[in-house]
Amino acid sequence: MFEKIWKSFIERQYENLFWDKIQNTNEIIESLREQVKELKRVMSIETLNEPEMKGKITIYELNTLLKPHCTDLHLSDRIYSLTNVTQAKKYSNETKVYTKEWISEQHDCDEFSSALNGYWNRGLKQFAFGIAWSKSHAFNIFVDDKKQIYIVEPQSNKFTKIEDMKKNKRYYPLTLILI
Repeated sequence: MFEKIWKSFIERQYENLFWDKIQNTNEIIESLREQVKELKRVMSIETLNEPEMKGKITIYELNTLLKPHCTDLHLSDRIYSLTNVTQAKKYSNETKVYTKEWISEQHDCDEFSSALNGYWNRGLKQFAFGIAWSKSHAFNIFVDDKKQIYIVEPQSNKFTKIEDMKKNKRYYPLTLILI
């Protein structure tokens, strides 16, 4: 009788151990699934195709074009690549910068504009795309292949011609940096 009870007790212990192992294995598998999901997300961002180059602009032309719209302008390269606004919108959308969460003083307008600018500067084509600041806001600036200037709101991926923003103090740039 004692042997039967003991055997039953041992079987239950092994059964509990077995189920604990299964539960632990399931948790590991779920964690690995989440890691794979995150890697797939990162890989899709890493394989972004740069916009097509549709022309070039010299530092002197860019300076002449942008200077009337700002009090402080910083250009670091002698030649910049240009693309059309359709390609620019598509590329900026694919970066998914605008989908990130806005957090006051941690991930706000300056981080959004820096992040989007980073994508535009990661390849070998130096596009006429940069960071802009007004008195109260940071955003991006873009020049297309027709030499039209756009203000780009990185939190919504909205492109607006600079002429349409001249009266909007939130966006009309005072400082521009294109690197």
